[in-house]
Amino acid sequence: MRILLLPAHRLINLMRSQNRPIPEADVPPHEQYIVDVLLNVAKGSAPSSDHSKITTQPAGIKPCPTKQKGQPVIVPVLLSTIDSISHLRLVVPKDLRQDIAREHLWKSVLEVESRFPKGIALLDPIQHMGIKDDKFKELVKACSSAFLQDSY
Repeated sequence: MRILLLPAHRLINLMRSQNRPIPEADVPPHEQYIVDVLLNVAKGSAPSSDHSKITTQPAGIKPCPTKQKGQPVIVPVLLSTIDSISHLRLVVPKDLRQDIAREHLWKSVLEVESRFPKGIALLDPIQHMGIKDDKFKELVKACSSAFLQDSY
């Protein structure tokens, strides 16, 4: 399962995994971080409460079929499952434990999505975050050209 952090999914939290049974030296850096994401899933789906066994395909999660009403839930995923990030941000309620708060945030996500019918632009770290490091700029350029080659 690949996640594209656009309006359809909302980043809630990012943390470094502390409860891994494997020594961190054996785990690649992109799998050492867990990202909490708001996803619209099929009714009855629920993420596992055991955060020590997070995989690229979270157990118990089924995607909501297109044009059906699902339920927004917070799902912990590995950083490696995130494909890209949009440059838009939404105001997130402080407490997302209640269903109504997640529903309200999901409605905001759908509203943003409807305002950009051609799609939302992705985050440009140099332009949107003001990064001026030359080595980082070279790395972003190399990643962009590799991405363009893969898409052909």
